[in-house]
Amino acid sequence: MTPNLYDHLGLQATGFVAVSKSDMKRANPDFVGPPTCLHEIKIIDEQGRAKTVGKIGEVTFRFPDSAGEY
Repeated sequence: MTPNLYDHLGLQATGFVAVSKSDMKRANPDFVGPPTCLHEIKIIDEQGRAKTVGKIGEVTFRFPDSAGEY
C-alpha cells in the first residue's frame, strides 16, 4: 500500500468524518481512522447506548454545522 493512500468515512452532506492513512490500515484493516476536526463519533447499540471499542453497532456522529437530522 502506498504511503500516500488515505481511506475515509463520510457522506456527501458531511464531508470526511474520519480519515486513516495507509500505516493505520496496515496495522488494523478494519480501522476507519480518528474523527476529523470538530467531529464526534460514537458507535451505539439498538437502544442508543454507546458500544465499547471493537464492538459492532451503528455509527453516529455530529459536528458544529451539521443538519439536525434527515
